[in-house]
Amino acid sequence: MTRRREEISNYPPGLSVEATEANTGSNMDEDNTDEDSVESALGLDVDMLKHMVSSRLKRRCVNSCKLTRGLYNEIHLLQFDNGSECIARLARDPNHPAEKIASEVATMKYVAQNTRIRVPEVYAWDSKAQNDIKVPYILMERLPGKHLYKIWDKLNAEQKRNILSQIVDVLSELWKCKFKKIGCIYRNSSNSIRSCMTFLKNLMFCRTIQPFKIGPIVSPLFYIEGRNEIFDAPSYTGPFGSTRELFYTLIRKEKQFLTIHGVQELAEEENLNEADAKKRVDELKKKLDLLQSELSKDNPFDDSIDKPTFALIHGDFDAQNILVDDDINIIGIIDWEFSRTGTLWDMCKYPTWIQEVEKLRALSDAEMEENRENKELRNYFRQEMVTKLGDISGQILDKRERDRRIEDLEAMFTLMVHRFDMLENLLKCFFDDHYKARETGLYSS
Repeated sequence: MTRRREEISNYPPGLSVEATEANTGSNMDEDNTDEDSVESALGLDVDMLKHMVSSRLKRRCVNSCKLTRGLYNEIHLLQFDNGSECIARLARDPNHPAEKIASEVATMKYVAQNTRIRVPEVYAWDSKAQNDIKVPYILMERLPGKHLYKIWDKLNAEQKRNILSQIVDVLSELWKCKFKKIGCIYRNSSNSIRSCMTFLKNLMFCRTIQPFKIGPIVSPLFYIEGRNEIFDAPSYTGPFGSTRELFYTLIRKEKQFLTIHGVQELAEEENLNEADAKKRVDELKKKLDLLQSELSKDNPFDDSIDKPTFALIHGDFDAQNILVDDDINIIGIIDWEFSRTGTLWDMCKYPTWIQEVEKLRALSDAEMEENRENKELRNYFRQEMVTKLGDISGQILDKRERDRRIEDLEAMFTLMVHRFDMLENLLKCFFDDHYKARETGLYSS
């Protein structure tokens, strides 16, 4: 498995390093804090923010300092008269569904209650804009520690192996969380009539009432660029019984989007007449049909793995979201946005920062040495996975090296929602890499 240099950090789309750090309640470096910056791109009334926070947390907020902002969130550090602090993450994107914050909060609460993984404590939240500050928000704990990506290159080989072993421990904790469906975690609500009836029925038959449930997946794939305007959009978000069902639904969703909005959007995007735009859209829909047909005939999803039970998968388990102390022990995992349940295949991945640098050019001596070291670290990581998660985890890591179809599907569906020409090129590359290559013996399933 290889990586390009610009992909090594693997930051979430549209979110800077600083935004990621502040976004999740981490202990940021002092030079990231702009004490004089109180102006908000949201047009936020800072005094109202302090008043609202004081009211909700029952302690007086004396200062609000805007740390940074990304595409999706604006981050404020809140300070109180007793010397305590917390992070306010304020949503910037009006297209984010209310379920996004609700699921993220529920996921952090689930992890805190059911694993040994430390996550930021959530003090208060509101997933809708109908509040005093007119912005959805989360108020959460500011965790101590340093971000792993800041110190990784300074660690010796033994320290790096120790961190990788601890990362496998975290994955093992998440793997112990078992679920029957693929979707996002939510709190069970008792506000609806149906929920009340279910509560009474469970009480009558002495059944355990579960505080959490699996519901629809919250992902930009389902709502950005007008995807949430599809007539039956909710039917596309799950929960799902398998990864195969999820990907087939993504294909169906994209075809439906093209049917409803494709001609008009392509005509506007590329200044085409309606007839030419319709021809392009029809070709795209045929290629998506062909993609599903090929996946059906040559299934990349291992049926022995792609079935219940499912585990909890962190939405962006990378070095900027792992906090360590001065003794290089992991003390917290942050940024649970877009986390969902999934298969062992979703979990068994080499950390991005120890993957091989892609050889698009002649590598320097330092890069070649880094590749050699990272190969040894990958071997160690695989051994730890097999020891703690079983032989199947090593087999999946090996298969990921041979068969890139699922990984390329994930990348394709992440990128395809932005431009028509991008979708056309991604589909062409996918077929060229994985189906035409079979004729020359380069493809292995």
